[in-house]
Amino acid sequence: MGIRAVAIWALLAGCSDSTVVLDVDVASTGATEVELVIAEQPLDGKTVQGPPGTLPNQVVWTRDSATRTTAAAVRGHAKFHIVAGDQNAAPTIIAVGFAGEVAKGFVVVPALPVDRPGIYTATLALATPSSAAGTGPHLDVWAAGQTVRTGPVCISIPGTRAIVPADDPDCDGFVAPNECPGGDFVFRDMQPATVTKAADASCLGVFPLTTAMGSIGDTCRLGGTGCTDGSVAQSTTCQPAKICLPDNACTCNGLDLACLAGKAFTNQGTGKNVVIDCTVELDPGGNVCPTSMMLPGRVPAASTRNCTAPSFVALPLQQPLQFASDLSFPSSGARYVLGATDGTCKLDLVVHNGPTASVDPTISPDLGLVNFHPSNGFAVLIPIRISYVKADQCSPQSPGCTADTSNGNGELLCFADGALP
Repeated sequence: MGIRAVAIWALLAGCSDSTVVLDVDVASTGATEVELVIAEQPLDGKTVQGPPGTLPNQVVWTRDSATRTTAAAVRGHAKFHIVAGDQNAAPTIIAVGFAGEVAKGFVVVPALPVDRPGIYTATLALATPSSAAGTGPHLDVWAAGQTVRTGPVCISIPGTRAIVPADDPDCDGFVAPNECPGGDFVFRDMQPATVTKAADASCLGVFPLTTAMGSIGDTCRLGGTGCTDGSVAQSTTCQPAKICLPDNACTCNGLDLACLAGKAFTNQGTGKNVVIDCTVELDPGGNVCPTSMMLPGRVPAASTRNCTAPSFVALPLQQPLQFASDLSFPSSGARYVLGATDGTCKLDLVVHNGPTASVDPTISPDLGLVNFHPSNGFAVLIPIRISYVKADQCSPQSPGCTADTSNGNGELLCFADGALP
């Protein structure tokens, strides 16, 4: 057992000599009622953030969520009987004075020797919320629905300590599964989508692309849904990431990777998707000829624009999308390395110099997505198709790669200088 407090209305002359009483003087705070909040367990490494206007508190303790101990202030005093369990001293106690819904003051009560009878006194100090002007003392008190007198409350003395219910430490009335992951200590948490790579995407949609000069057109992009505490803790609104797809991908119903892969290589809609087409020679034994092919500089709208850390992924696509600069295509077994030649967006597709399986020239082409990273901070996914032809001998110069961008759609806009999210 721990410590508990029982409110008493007045001290009777015949009180037992073993009684431990805390007498709280409301002083000039204007409080008409006092609540004792008793700390139970420290929550190391936790920071609680209350409603807007309150300050975060990095010293957090739990309190009993089920029990509230209050006493009316009679002639300016509220009295409590402190009852000990198996402890010899009460832990941290904060006495908070209220006038209706408004917290008027507080006092941090020193540890009480509950095994020694006596009357101990404490006096409330006038306090204002941390959002108020002045140096304090400040006190933040809140609860679910912001009605602090109807349920367990969170008490925070900025810079000192906070005492919160263990089952709802942000006092917002929401618990799992209606609390955003990791948002237990943030009141009414709202987590924006923070998708920075394709592997973290959970949705896709059409979004306008803007620069400092305004909108330059619509783009199909991956995104995330974010999260908001509530009756359903997951938002259904897709928020765009800086990851652009071929326009036709957004005719899919949600983030359907099989559909996305198929649409990337079709020419439905108002324009054509940009597709990089490469042809690779095979020697008479079916081995991939050693070659280095430059992906066409016309893929980005300006071939001199800088790109970094190119990567690609093979079809069929699997969730999460994992891109790499060194990739073996499952259909042919051929292995390639993708790299930037001179810092521009002209990329080299190089046959890996290690052992590779022989390739049947009649197989369907290898399909994948190249992940361009232009210097504007976007990622642009462009389909690549690698076909194979049999040769009597390996040519010094491979057939190479081409791309028709004459009817390119919104994905090319994502290479624009100054593009904004």
